[in-house]
Amino acid sequence: EWTPIGLGHDGEDGKGEYNFKTRMFFGVYDGGNHYIYNLKITDNYKQGALFAYVRNDGAVIRNLVVTGNVKNSTDVAGGIIGQLHYGAAIENCAFIGDVATSGHRAGGVVGHVYGGGTVRNCYHTGNVSAPVIAGGVVGRLSFGPYDNDGDTETVENCYHAGGVISAPNKGVIVGDCVYHEGIETYTYIN
Repeated sequence: EWTPIGLGHDGEDGKGEYNFKTRMFFGVYDGGNHYIYNLKITDNYKQGALFAYVRNDGAVIRNLVVTGNVKNSTDVAGGIIGQLHYGAAIENCAFIGDVATSGHRAGGVVGHVYGGGTVRNCYHTGNVSAPVIAGGVVGRLSFGPYDNDGDTETVENCYHAGGVISAPNKGVIVGDCVYHEGIETYTYIN
């Protein structure tokens, strides 16, 4: 059983108060084109993934393949990242296995991109399921009231293959896109 890196919430179980200052991953993780085998998450963390929250410009996960299964019952599930925030990126990564949540949204590689970020050259093979939103690569792209004009979210050169995507709102690459009225933000899916 894996405890996600950058829990995003206080407390050892990651279920305490939301903490965006010190409880998220702000660095660079370069997998060196290695594999992580048999990732297993069945606990009820807020974000079920290898990395729960990856945040800010300069934060990046790259060059990594992960196999396993992620099943979460609280909020968001992603194969490699639960939530990618405010300019962070994931590049040249893959998740091979099933991703599911009984909470809200799930993505094969990233559960939710919020406030700007980049998902580039990534793929997922396996099933993705959620009660509201599911995407083969990214569950949801969204902006909120704290974002700035010109903020962008990009999903580029990504694919999903070999599995079923199950949710009322679903997509092969991205399950759902949300903007915040009054702020001029941009979403690119190439």
